Amino acid sequence: CTKDWILLIDADEVITPELAKEIKEVMEHGDYYVYEIPFNSVCFGKRIRFGGWSGSSRVRLFKKTSGHYSLDAVHEQFLTGDEIGKLHHRIDHYTYEDYYDYLHKFNRYTSEGAIVAFNKNKSAGLFNIVLNPIFKFLRMYIFRFGFLDGVEGLALSTFSALYTSVKYLKLREMKRKNDTNC
Repeated sequence: CTKDWILLIDADEVITPELAKEIKEVMEHGDYYVYEIPFNSVCFGKRIRFGGWSGSSRVRLFKKTSGHYSLDAVHEQFLTGDEIGKLHHRIDHYTYEDYYDYLHKFNRYTSEGAIVAFNKNKSAGLFNIVLNPIFKFLRMYIFRFGFLDGVEGLALSTFSALYTSVKYLKLREMKRKNDTNC
């Protein structure tokens, strides 16, 4: 990068005009070198407001000398010693275009999650395969009000619970294969 500031966005993320204006202002007159930006999730053609899919913020604007991203394969994070400011306007994150898109990515993401869990020596017992997904569904759909997002909220809660179960099933298989190869 040839400039001092970096704005990191993925191909499925859109900067709103209001956010673009706010970014220009903090680059000229901001008090911080690192900023978190809030996210809106858009799944299956609908803005998702509940269930834990929106309302999060991530570091996406920073001076290039202020830190770096971790090398985690899944859910990498920005590492910095600087204080982090917060922007008000949001990035629109178009996570999954439709159910086909979600399920197409599902296998890869559960495999990557299993590898991360394997490297952290996580367990793959009954709790993580059966009970943890049930709690995940209840947390998203009931306690985080995912039901208010309609059918899409139900789908995301169900798929997220299934994701957890499949990830740990894959982890269990990896551990079994690793034990037989030792």
